[in-house]
Amino acid sequence: MPGSRSSLGQLSRHTLLLTALLLPALAGAQIAGIRAARAEDAPKQLMLDQPTGALTDKCQPIPEAATLTQLPLRQSFADNFNGNSLDKDVWTNHYQGHDYTVENRTLAPNSEQQIYVDRRFMDAGIDPFVLKDGILHIMANKTPDAYLGKFKGLRYTSGLITTRNTFYQNFGYFEIRARMTRGHAYWPAFWMMRQRSDWPPEIDIFETGGDKPESVDMTTHWRQDGRGKHVSTHCNVQVPNNDKEFHTYGVLWTKERMVYYIDRKPIGQFITPPGLDRPDRPMYLLANLAVQKSANDKTPTPASLDIDWIAAYKF
Repeated sequence: MPGSRSSLGQLSRHTLLLTALLLPALAGAQIAGIRAARAEDAPKQLMLDQPTGALTDKCQPIPEAATLTQLPLRQSFADNFNGNSLDKDVWTNHYQGHDYTVENRTLAPNSEQQIYVDRRFMDAGIDPFVLKDGILHIMANKTPDAYLGKFKGLRYTSGLITTRNTFYQNFGYFEIRARMTRGHAYWPAFWMMRQRSDWPPEIDIFETGGDKPESVDMTTHWRQDGRGKHVSTHCNVQVPNNDKEFHTYGVLWTKERMVYYIDRKPIGQFITPPGLDRPDRPMYLLANLAVQKSANDKTPTPASLDIDWIAAYKF
């Protein structure tokens, strides 16, 4: 995200147009800005389809007739968001550094227009996290006029959750069950960063633009030979109606290969890049709802990124 998300369109050179299988439709009624849904819990164990075959450093689609092997997985982390409030013992709501600075609650290099707040930030009492019926709704809204100065002119409030202080893992399967945000200039994402502050690497399990949320980007960033220039590989997956229906978005990260999944169906794979093949470089999880600089009067508020669960698994 620090360098990858300045424009969703910049990675089109590596785009593969793929079509995801859909789950049955879930409830989508609007209830005071929050849509009803059927909540589930992340499974404790999984048998995941793992593709085989030759790999390159570019994300290649998985053929329908591909040979798959069953990979048993056990849960190492999960939040099913079944409580009444966000678990502050698990989640941190800002980037690395002090929690009381605006600079650690947005990404200025991306010209983002949101500030990531929590109820205690600057005593504003703005809580972007709504838990209802087992679903976490990360809510974006317009910044109250009284706080525009304190928030350094950032026009929207929104939410970020990270496990930076609580959970890291090296290799495994990482998954979110979510319903996307639709609306001009919104930019939801679920991604992974290294414990160290250097960038890249970065694993984007999903990111999408609110104008076309069905166009889902799945990208991995690294340095050439582990130390050189920034390079990336990118899959673009079409997931129709994903602002109305929940889907799972996942990545399998092993020493040898990386595989992206929609609804646990493998859709693209590539060789694990230099640096990400090391067993001593764990990464943490992040989910957020950003607002791009193009936000204007057509950007609807409130808007939400809806999350049923976030989970991680080990081999």
